[in-house]
Amino acid sequence: MLGPLEVRGPAGPVPIRGRHHPKILALLLDSANQTIPVDHLVEALWEGDPPGTATRQAQNIAAGLRRQLGPAGARLQRVGHGYRLSVRADELDLLRCKRMEALAREHLAAGRLESAAQALADALREWRGPSLAGMSGQKLDSVGHRLDGYRLKLLEARIDVDLRLGRYEALVVELRRLVADHAHHERFTAQLMLALYRSGRAPEALRAFAELGERLSEELGVEPGAELRELHTAILRDELRPSPVAARQVAPVMLPPDNPVFSGRTAPLRALHSLLNEPAPGAGLATVTGAGGVGKTTLAVRWAHEVAERFPDGRLYLNLRGFDPHGEPMAPAEALRRLLVALGVAPQRTHTEPDALVSLYRSLVADRSVLVILDNARNAEQVRPLLPGGPRTFTVVTSRNRLSGLVAAQGARPVPLDLLTGPEAAGLLEARLGKQRIADEPGAVDRIVESSRGLPLALAVVAARAATRADFSLTALAAQLDCGLDGFEGEDPATDVRSVFSWSYRALSPEAAR
Repeated sequence: MLGPLEVRGPAGPVPIRGRHHPKILALLLDSANQTIPVDHLVEALWEGDPPGTATRQAQNIAAGLRRQLGPAGARLQRVGHGYRLSVRADELDLLRCKRMEALAREHLAAGRLESAAQALADALREWRGPSLAGMSGQKLDSVGHRLDGYRLKLLEARIDVDLRLGRYEALVVELRRLVADHAHHERFTAQLMLALYRSGRAPEALRAFAELGERLSEELGVEPGAELRELHTAILRDELRPSPVAARQVAPVMLPPDNPVFSGRTAPLRALHSLLNEPAPGAGLATVTGAGGVGKTTLAVRWAHEVAERFPDGRLYLNLRGFDPHGEPMAPAEALRRLLVALGVAPQRTHTEPDALVSLYRSLVADRSVLVILDNARNAEQVRPLLPGGPRTFTVVTSRNRLSGLVAAQGARPVPLDLLTGPEAAGLLEARLGKQRIADEPGAVDRIVESSRGLPLALAVVAARAATRADFSLTALAAQLDCGLDGFEGEDPATDVRSVFSWSYRALSPEAAR
């Protein structure tokens, strides 16, 4: 119906022949699953001048239509003094369109603007041209005009949502075409003015108003309506501002830089990629756990950069300071405030109850493709309020604790990280110091690998010391490491192996520490 009338069956198009048969079919489809009295069909077919046998002829036409429809003709039933054609929602373009419209309303009510815009776009794609194109008659003209008016309303609604999403530049192009095609349609001009203004093109917005005013005056003898005049005044006074939702549409990218000398960890990386590609009913969640200095953050950040294109709506990162020498672990409320500000929420809106912050955060990311890296978590209680619930989100939590509570209650998939193997440890040193230096002193390399016990942080400290002291042989460095952890002391507490272990020790309960 939403275009030329067309019937398709399992084998392809089903032609509907006859002068009146397509008209009756169109009327029955317009009132699908409802009974249409025979006299209404008669009125539509003969437009106020029916023959004396009109009722019988209408019944014969309905019977002929039933035969032309083949097996589907059984759905055309005589009900009392009328006819009803039974159609499933997925079989008729008009019903599919209305279903998408209802879905869009649900998304809007829940604040899922992107899903609402998509549902409305899907509804509009049902149109193949002017409704009931090629059919004539007063009643059918009225139906076609009503359906095309319905299309314009859906188009207005979709553009309103896109305006709220801040898609101004793309809308300007579309709306200029719509204004040209519908010269007297004030709503399209209002939307064009708003898109132009919020694109920083206020003079063009004012010009669009003036051009519409000239057309209405010259062609219809009227002036723009009150709503359009109020918008014009607001633009003149510079009183309009982008919506809060539009302001947040800039995708936040918070990931730390990737480590250019990353080495090894093929299996854990493969595991994370596999989890991301698994079909899942809800949000994805993985935990990367292991001892301090084992490389959890480095692994999570490397993987996040590898899959960044899968998350165009944002890559969020927070160091939760679960094991930090300089302060207490970050409170969930503070973490939520930081995430919300990164998502474009004004800081003053984040001073509210923790439960409200959780709701706002999850609403903002509910329908967005967002990656969340929650680094250095203390425990599951710290993490739970920060977990998004949208099906297009994926969260990786790193911690020195196993976070078994997240695995049990939230279905997190664990990716445990162990010490490097001997070849992996040697590969890390080679990546940082170069092949030649490693090849020159293979015995020293073996001793360094043995002293480090495969701990990536310890290897990184040694490699940094060797890189900054080119005159210092690896053999001499290996001898220093024979003294134990003192050989792995660094200038920065974050890279001092003894300090890193001490943070984990301080996090233990008194019983465990003993």
